[in-house]
Amino acid sequence: MRSSLHPALIFAAIFVVIFLLHAPLLRLPYFWDEAGYYVPAARDLLLHGSLIPHTTVSNAHPPLVMAWLALWWKVVGYAPAVTRAAMLVFAAFSLLGVFRLAEVVTGDKLEGNHLTDGPSMKIGSARISTSISPALSDIRLASTGKRR
Repeated sequence: MRSSLHPALIFAAIFVVIFLLHAPLLRLPYFWDEAGYYVPAARDLLLHGSLIPHTTVSNAHPPLVMAWLALWWKVVGYAPAVTRAAMLVFAAFSLLGVFRLAEVVTGDKLEGNHLTDGPSMKIGSARISTSISPALSDIRLASTGKRR
Protein backbone atom coordinates (compact mmCIF):
# COMPACT_ATOMS: atom_id res chain seq x y z
CA MET A 1 0.00 0.00 0.00
CA ARG A 2 1.37 3.39 -0.92
CA SER A 3 1.31 6.57 1.08
CA SER A 4 -1.63 8.86 0.38
CA LEU A 5 0.77 11.81 0.11
CA HIS A 6 2.15 12.89 -3.24
CA PRO A 7 5.86 11.98 -3.70
CA ALA A 8 6.75 15.66 -4.28
CA LEU A 9 5.29 16.55 -0.89
CA ILE A 10 7.19 13.71 0.80
CA PHE A 11 10.39 14.84 -0.97
CA ALA A 12 9.86 18.44 0.15
CA ALA A 13 9.30 17.34 3.75
CA ILE A 14 12.42 15.14 3.73
CA PHE A 15 14.49 17.93 2.17
CA VAL A 16 13.33 20.54 4.68
CA VAL A 17 14.12 18.24 7.62
CA ILE A 18 17.61 17.32 6.47
CA PHE A 19 18.32 20.90 5.38
CA LEU A 20 17.40 22.21 8.83
CA LEU A 21 19.48 19.49 10.48
CA HIS A 22 22.48 20.49 8.36
CA ALA A 23 21.92 24.28 8.39
CA PRO A 24 24.76 25.02 10.86
CA LEU A 25 27.17 22.97 8.73
CA LEU A 26 26.38 24.31 5.25
CA ARG A 27 29.02 27.04 5.22
CA LEU A 28 31.93 24.91 6.45
CA PRO A 29 34.93 24.84 4.12
CA TYR A 30 35.55 21.84 1.93
CA PHE A 31 37.52 19.02 3.53
CA TRP A 32 39.09 15.63 2.84
CA ASP A 33 38.17 14.25 -0.60
CA GLU A 34 35.88 17.21 -1.29
CA ALA A 35 38.82 19.62 -1.44
CA GLY A 36 41.19 17.08 -2.95
CA TYR A 37 39.09 15.66 -5.76
CA TYR A 38 35.36 16.36 -6.11
CA VAL A 39 35.33 20.16 -6.00
CA PRO A 40 38.35 20.66 -8.30
CA ALA A 41 37.00 18.06 -10.74
CA ALA A 42 33.52 19.63 -10.75
CA ARG A 43 35.08 23.09 -11.20
CA ASP A 44 37.04 21.81 -14.21
CA LEU A 45 33.78 20.54 -15.67
CA LEU A 46 32.07 23.86 -14.96
CA LEU A 47 34.80 26.09 -16.38
CA HIS A 48 36.23 23.97 -19.20
CA GLY A 49 33.59 21.30 -19.89
CA SER A 50 36.20 18.61 -19.27
CA LEU A 51 35.00 15.28 -17.89
CA ILE A 52 38.62 14.41 -17.12
CA PRO A 53 39.90 16.78 -14.43
CA HIS A 54 43.08 18.77 -15.06
CA THR A 55 43.57 20.51 -11.71
CA THR A 56 43.52 17.30 -9.69
CA VAL A 57 44.57 13.71 -10.18
CA SER A 58 42.08 11.77 -12.27
CA ASN A 59 40.65 8.60 -10.75
CA ALA A 60 38.03 5.99 -11.53
CA HIS A 61 35.01 7.89 -10.16
CA PRO A 62 32.27 8.38 -12.75
CA PRO A 63 31.52 12.06 -13.45
CA LEU A 64 27.88 12.07 -12.31
CA VAL A 65 28.52 13.79 -8.96
CA MET A 66 30.82 16.32 -10.59
CA ALA A 67 28.26 17.02 -13.33
CA TRP A 68 25.53 17.46 -10.69
CA LEU A 69 27.66 19.98 -8.80
CA ALA A 70 28.71 21.82 -11.96
CA LEU A 71 25.05 22.15 -12.96
CA TRP A 72 24.13 23.57 -9.55
CA TRP A 73 27.05 25.99 -9.60
CA LYS A 74 26.07 27.17 -13.09
CA VAL A 75 22.45 27.76 -12.05
CA VAL A 76 22.84 29.01 -8.45
CA GLY A 77 26.48 30.04 -8.02
CA TYR A 78 29.76 28.69 -6.74
CA ALA A 79 29.83 28.45 -2.92
CA PRO A 80 30.22 25.74 -0.28
CA ALA A 81 26.60 26.24 0.84
CA VAL A 82 25.37 25.65 -2.72
CA THR A 83 27.52 22.52 -2.97
CA ARG A 84 26.15 21.13 0.27
CA ALA A 85 22.56 22.01 -0.65
CA ALA A 86 23.00 20.16 -3.95
CA MET A 87 24.13 17.07 -2.07
CA LEU A 88 21.19 17.41 0.33
CA VAL A 89 18.83 17.36 -2.67
CA PHE A 90 20.53 14.12 -3.74
CA ALA A 91 20.18 12.74 -0.20
CA ALA A 92 16.49 13.71 -0.10
CA PHE A 93 15.84 11.91 -3.40
CA SER A 94 17.65 8.86 -2.04
CA LEU A 95 15.58 8.89 1.15
CA LEU A 96 12.38 9.30 -0.86
CA GLY A 97 13.36 6.20 -2.85
CA VAL A 98 14.05 4.26 0.33
CA PHE A 99 10.76 5.46 1.81
CA ARG A 100 8.84 4.27 -1.26
CA LEU A 101 10.75 0.97 -1.29
CA ALA A 102 9.97 0.41 2.40
CA GLU A 103 6.29 1.00 1.66
CA VAL A 104 6.36 -1.61 -1.08
CA VAL A 105 8.34 -4.14 0.98
CA THR A 106 6.23 -3.80 4.13
CA GLY A 107 2.89 -3.19 2.45
CA ASP A 108 2.18 -0.51 5.05
CA LYS A 109 2.04 3.23 5.18
CA LEU A 110 5.17 4.37 6.99
CA GLU A 111 5.94 7.44 9.01
CA GLY A 112 8.81 9.44 7.54
CA ASN A 113 10.71 9.69 10.86
CA HIS A 114 11.74 6.02 10.68
CA LEU A 115 13.95 6.82 7.71
CA THR A 116 16.21 9.26 9.52
CA ASP A 117 16.85 7.18 12.64
CA GLY A 118 20.28 6.14 11.41
CA PRO A 119 23.20 8.37 12.42
CA SER A 120 24.68 8.39 8.92
CA MET A 121 21.81 10.36 7.46
CA LYS A 122 21.80 12.86 10.32
CA ILE A 123 25.51 13.58 10.17
CA GLY A 124 26.95 12.91 6.75
CA SER A 125 24.36 13.47 4.05
CA ALA A 126 25.61 16.94 3.07
CA ARG A 127 29.13 15.68 2.43
CA ILE A 128 30.10 15.08 -1.18
CA SER A 129 30.46 11.35 -1.71
CA THR A 130 29.68 8.75 -4.32
CA SER A 131 29.17 5.96 -1.81
CA ILE A 132 25.71 6.27 -0.31
CA SER A 133 25.43 2.63 0.71
CA PRO A 134 26.88 3.24 4.22
CA ALA A 135 24.29 5.95 4.77
CA LEU A 136 21.49 3.67 3.65
CA SER A 137 22.67 0.68 5.69
CA ASP A 138 21.53 2.27 8.97
CA ILE A 139 17.92 2.69 7.87
CA ARG A 140 15.42 0.79 9.96
CA LEU A 141 12.27 -0.68 8.51
CA ALA A 142 9.24 0.17 10.61
CA SER A 143 7.72 -3.28 10.31
CA THR A 144 10.67 -5.22 11.74
CA GLY A 145 12.47 -2.75 13.98
CA LYS A 146 15.73 -4.53 13.09
CA ARG A 147 18.95 -3.17 11.66
CA ARG A 148 20.33 -4.55 8.44
